Amino acid sequence: MYFIEEMRRAFPSYNINTFIKVSYLESIKMLAKVLQSRIEEERCKRSIA
Repeated sequence: MYFIEEMRRAFPSYNINTFIKVSYLESIKMLAKVLQSRIEEERCKRSIA
């Protein structure tokens, strides 16, 4: 369930029914990209601070 909550946060306009139809692997790849970009943002903030 955490995974679906994270998808909703990452893609607010994303239809959850569409998500279920999309293959699970594709969704994980998409989520990984989102989390990676968040990590990059945090690194940038810390290096500036």
